[in-house]
Amino acid sequence: MTIVIIERKENKLLKRKELKATVKDQTTTPSRVSIIQALAKSEKAKPECIIIKSISTLYGSRAATIELFIYDSAESLQRIESIHKKSKKHAPEEKKKEGAE
Repeated sequence: MTIVIIERKENKLLKRKELKATVKDQTTTPSRVSIIQALAKSEKAKPECIIIKSISTLYGSRAATIELFIYDSAESLQRIESIHKKSKKHAPEEKKKEGAE
């Protein structure tokens, strides 16, 4: 999976970076967790400070377009983002843990 940043905008008022990126060379739509982990490494950010706004693919295409926010701190993320976005971020991991028990 290769991630290419298309657009990068600094939003100083909300203390975040707004990014648009494409993910290439995958067979299925990538999971939110795998994208967060890859972007945390490439952007040198904490995984808990990354929120994915959307992942979209075109039918038959092997590329996905991603819109995401990288917050400067966890406190600014907690203050700005909705509860739905925060819970959606880690939902697959929690489901796996519940299924294992």
